[in-house]
Amino acid sequence: MGRGRAIVMKKQVTAISSFMAGFGMGTLAMFILDPVRGSARRAYVREQLLHMRRVARRRSVAQFHHLRHRLEGLLAETRSSIRQNQVSDEKIVARVASKIGRVVANSHSLGITADDGVVFLSGLIFEDEMSRLLAAVQKVKGVSAVENQLEAHRRDERVPGLQGKTPRGRNLKVA
Repeated sequence: MGRGRAIVMKKQVTAISSFMAGFGMGTLAMFILDPVRGSARRAYVREQLLHMRRVARRRSVAQFHHLRHRLEGLLAETRSSIRQNQVSDEKIVARVASKIGRVVANSHSLGITADDGVVFLSGLIFEDEMSRLLAAVQKVKGVSAVENQLEAHRRDERVPGLQGKTPRGRNLKVA
């Protein structure tokens, strides 16, 4: 193909593109400036643009709040890791009690005390819950050690202090 032929083809493509752009602009103008339905169409387009603006604003505000909360959490974690203050024993006991309620079936049968970050657990517990309980308590923030003074029992022993509630999600029938 010669150089002259390529230039002619390029001019034809440019002419076709210009024609299509003009045709599209004319159709759009006719669509919007139509004396019968043009005002309704313009109102519809305006409402759609306003709606898109509101949605974009709402999403950007939500994204801003999400980012702010993530940064606040990161800052709080950083401050907490820098501070060398000990957590009070009362706070540790409250945290452990909250965690225990999610791990064992009969949290009412357990005693919790703390002394300088060392948690003392006493009371009655089922054997199969012991390891989960100790692992969960060890993970509580502020706990440096766990003293196990628990009395473990099998589920079929019918110990009065362990009767009543069953672990969440289990239907246990003691024979």
